Amino acid sequence: MQSQDGTADFFRDIGEDERLKLQNKSEKDYSVIRGICSVLLLVFFLILSFIIIDYSPKQAASEYRSSMLAEKTVVAGNVERTDYLDEHGNITVAYDLGYATKIITKTHGGKTEAYYDSEGNPVKCVSGYYSVYHEYDDEGYNTFNIFLGDDGEPVMLPSGYSIEKNLFNDSGQKETILFLDANRNPVCSAAEGYGKQYEYNPEGRVFKVTYLDQSGNPMVVKNGYASILRTFYLSKGAENGKIEYEFYYDAQGEPVALSLGQYGIHREYNENGDNTVITCLDAEGNPIITTKGFTTVLKDYQGSSYIERYLDIDGNPFKLPEGQYGTKTTNGKVVYLDANGYEQFNIKTFLNQQPVFAIVFALGVVILSFMINKRLNIIILIFYFIAVLYFTLMYREKPLSTNAFFSFSAYRQFFVNDEAKSSIIKNIWLFIPLGAILYQLFPQKKALLIVIIISLIIELTQYVTGLGWCDMDDVISNSLGGFIGYGTGKVLKKYRINKKKKPRKQ
Repeated sequence: MQSQDGTADFFRDIGEDERLKLQNKSEKDYSVIRGICSVLLLVFFLILSFIIIDYSPKQAASEYRSSMLAEKTVVAGNVERTDYLDEHGNITVAYDLGYATKIITKTHGGKTEAYYDSEGNPVKCVSGYYSVYHEYDDEGYNTFNIFLGDDGEPVMLPSGYSIEKNLFNDSGQKETILFLDANRNPVCSAAEGYGKQYEYNPEGRVFKVTYLDQSGNPMVVKNGYASILRTFYLSKGAENGKIEYEFYYDAQGEPVALSLGQYGIHREYNENGDNTVITCLDAEGNPIITTKGFTTVLKDYQGSSYIERYLDIDGNPFKLPEGQYGTKTTNGKVVYLDANGYEQFNIKTFLNQQPVFAIVFALGVVILSFMINKRLNIIILIFYFIAVLYFTLMYREKPLSTNAFFSFSAYRQFFVNDEAKSSIIKNIWLFIPLGAILYQLFPQKKALLIVIIISLIIELTQYVTGLGWCDMDDVISNSLGGFIGYGTGKVLKKYRINKKKKPRKQ
């Protein structure tokens, strides 16, 4: 009986050993599959990042502003064509418009305005659409403007809407513009609320703009004001009819200071009608020292670029906190200038405008964290955390008159707005190294909680202080980046452990 029991125990032990072996093999196989999936996911995200982010330097499509070009308009039947021409009579792209030719085709009940480059190919204008359909009612009023993509369908603009609905007063003046999505539902735009209302002076110019909430009441928008009051130049020069003064007010009609502490600005223009001088003012209209220290911005237009220089209240050159005396902007790319007007390197602007290097840097930090010991990872964590604070909080705009909070503004436009896609990808990559470093220090899942907490702290700081914009998009993007970095650290660490365990060949 004992022999039988011993035999049974023997075979039972063998069965248990086999079961454990199979279980271990299954776990190893599962771990390998999970690791492969993680690697594939990382590679896919890396490729996706390079596809979405336009990391190649953009060349100027033109060195001409529209004010520097001649306009030639030809009407044939229901088609009106306007070409912008250089001094040699060549059709040329106006870089401030984004197109060289505008063709208006009139149809029953409306007209379509489409844009083309110098070769006659459809092109996206600087406002983010390829064409716009103006719809008219029976009385001839332009009741809707529908912005279209290259496929002829309504497209979401970077400003956050697809359609403008226009309402007119008894004098036939456009009184109210409401913003709608592609389905003609009310939508809150990025900088102008749900709509805006115009008031006119006796000369027929808009002297007051009020931004509206969904109920049609004044609403403080992203820039910190609910309404703007303007006065205009009355002269025979190029500045005639252009804005001279503008002042800002809250929803109750009280003067409000914006991000730099200015209650208003004064504008001056050159002979081409370009705004070349901007002076910041207090509530009484006197020049003030802004929160960044300067009073006046000088603008100099040079072909496809424009240069801004900063002056103090006495008219002397002024250096901003990051060391620049001015900036040069070319096709959206910004570089800092020193006191002599030479380009000055700045790591933040460089990485923002050349994100391929930011991605390479992030990957380098991830690999470095995998190669060094725990003590050095702590040092890397401290320096990288400081870098994150620098990119997200340092040298941002000072508090607005109201705390700014935005819910999922970028993710709502992910499929229709290239800038939103790029912003999301950049925010994900910002936290990937942080997740990888934290895994080397805290291989438990609580490292993921740390990433979320850090992201929330940054956004709450932006909300409380007004340094930048508080947006839930950033929390999601930063958390995704932390998760990806955490998974990357996990795969690399397993690779290192497996490599150490692998027996050497005799």
